[in-house]
Amino acid sequence: MKHPILSILTVSVLLHGCVSLDNSISPDETAKEIFTSTELGGISRMIHFVDSIVSERTGLTDINESYHAYLDSVNADVKKGAITPLLDDSAKFQFLETIDKDAFSAIWRKSLSYIPWESQCRKYLELNFEGKYKKYLQETGKSDDRYAGIYEDLNMSGDFSPTTVAEFLKNHQGLDFTLYKHRLWATVFLLRMAEPLEIPDDLNGSTLSY
Repeated sequence: MKHPILSILTVSVLLHGCVSLDNSISPDETAKEIFTSTELGGISRMIHFVDSIVSERTGLTDINESYHAYLDSVNADVKKGAITPLLDDSAKFQFLETIDKDAFSAIWRKSLSYIPWESQCRKYLELNFEGKYKKYLQETGKSDDRYAGIYEDLNMSGDFSPTTVAEFLKNHQGLDFTLYKHRLWATVFLLRMAEPLEIPDDLNGSTLSY
């Protein structure tokens, strides 16, 4: 297992159910209009799950400072050509499988991809193009140009483009992560990041047949 500390943390979060710090956050009016109470409960669990990991990784108690510090570290890695996921995909799915199905599908869908050199399929987390989170982005975008851009990007590409990713990592210091829309966006952004595939040296540069 590549990240044993994070896996242990995941188990701890699953057992205790929420963060110990006072990082409570309430849905905004747009969220209340779009998501059901059950969906909001599941989404809250996702947010607090990410809160726990980000706080543990940065060692900071202020949730706003913690997110900014963590995103700075992700941005630094991206500039070096590296991708640092929030945690192992297996640990991520271990948690998400405890989330209410409607809450999960409001944002996500599961996808399988065949990996030739592993001779097996891997499970991936993708945005649900038909999910309610897309509607939330659209409605939030009516009063916030940042989310209008993210919504349009999602409409065009079916996912977050490199431009959206780069813009968020570069300009996140202008966001207040005590606000629901920003904290939810950071949660979605960080959970969406998958483990990078480790391509065997003998396959690097070769053309693979899928």
